Amino acid sequence: MKRKVANKAVLLGVGAGIAMFAVYGLLPGSVFGGLAGLTFATWLFGHPLGSGILARVILAVSTLLGIMGSGIIFVAAGSLTGWFIGTVIDFIAAPEPAKAGGKIKVKEGAMPDRYIIPPGVARADKETRG
Repeated sequence: MKRKVANKAVLLGVGAGIAMFAVYGLLPGSVFGGLAGLTFATWLFGHPLGSGILARVILAVSTLLGIMGSGIIFVAAGSLTGWFIGTVIDFIAAPEPAKAGGKIKVKEGAMPDRYIIPPGVARADKETRG
């Protein structure tokens, strides 16, 4: 079964995740990342944090990591949600399997009349008794 709706829904979920990140995730990611960097730099260099280059680099890198972490979470959650919804839609819209006892229509030439059975394998239509 092809999952056409699920594949398109993943892309929609990624777009929704990026939009949600831009609205709800950018500021908290930078604030929490910066707070973590400030705490780490204060732990390394002492409480009155000076204006040294290493403290600023630690703060900038941790802020960027906070933003990237928030973005990854939002995009992954959006794509996973889109995939789940698309898979459910694919499952609901899938054609029903052939009913028991019903005939399955096969195009002529699509399947061979006989299948090749490897040597040493018992056939199901013949009884194999010692």
